[in-house]
Amino acid sequence: MRRRRKLRKVYCVLVEGETEKYYIDALRKAERCPIKIKPSIVHQISLKDVKKYIKRYANEEYDKIFWVVDMDTYQDEKEEFCKIRQQISGDAEILVNCPCFEVWLLLHFEEVNREIHNCGTVINELKGYELMRNYDKTSGFYQRNNIYQKLKPYLNTAIVRAKKLDQNTVSTKAQIYKLVEEVIKLSSKR
Repeated sequence: MRRRRKLRKVYCVLVEGETEKYYIDALRKAERCPIKIKPSIVHQISLKDVKKYIKRYANEEYDKIFWVVDMDTYQDEKEEFCKIRQQISGDAEILVNCPCFEVWLLLHFEEVNREIHNCGTVINELKGYELMRNYDKTSGFYQRNNIYQKLKPYLNTAIVRAKKLDQNTVSTKAQIYKLVEEVIKLSSKR
C-alpha cells in the first residue's frame, strides 16, 4: 500500500510595495513556507487591476490568497478601495496596513494606540530604535539586514500589539500580522 504524501499549502500574496515583498520573502525562507509573491514585478497596482489579479489568482491552485494593502497607496481612492474590497472579499483576505507596512515593524518595539497619518512619521519613530536606526525602504537595506530574522525575538509581542490595534477604533493598522501568524502556525505543524 502506497502512503499518500501530505500536500503543502501554498499561499498567494499580492503586494504592491518592495518592503512588503522583501519582508514576506524573508518570512517565506525562514519558515520554509510556500508563498508565491505576486505580481512578480512589484509596482503600484491600480484598483481596477487588483480585482483582475485576484480573480485570476482565485482560479489558480492556491490554498489562500492575501492582498497586503498600504492605505497610503490609495489615500485618494478610499471610496473605490472600499467598493473593490467588498467585491473581492470572498476570493482574498485583505490585510490593511495604515498608513503603511512600517507600522508592523514599529509594533515590534512599542505599542501604538494613536492615529498616525503618514509613513514618514512611522519611519522616523522606527529609526529611534537601535536595530532600525539605518532603516530605509530599499532592497539594499532589506538584503543587508534580514529584518524578519532580526525582529523574530519580538514577533509574538508585535502580533499581540497588532491584534490590539486591530480592535482599536483608530485607523492605524498592521493587519499583516494575520499572514505572519498563519505562516508560523503552518510551519509549526511540520
